[in-house]
Amino acid sequence: MERQGKRAVFADEAVRRAEQIVNGLSYRSPVLVAVSVLMASKLKLTCVQIGQVLGVGKATVVRMNQAFRDEPESDKKNWGGRRR
Repeated sequence: MERQGKRAVFADEAVRRAEQIVNGLSYRSPVLVAVSVLMASKLKLTCVQIGQVLGVGKATVVRMNQAFRDEPESDKKNWGGRRR
């Protein structure tokens, strides 16, 4: 079993600064979506808990996770448009 280390302690100002950074991100931000997926899979948090940490609603967390699941593996985008 892994030993527990000391818990990280942050000053109130550092926590406020971190909250401002997270609140400044769009809910479509790839970083925010990736963090949401990792919190669900690694920490086994619920959508409500993830939403509280990220500052978004439960429904937004569900949409972000669903969009991540449905996203194709490749970075190739659909070209769209008419071709002759």
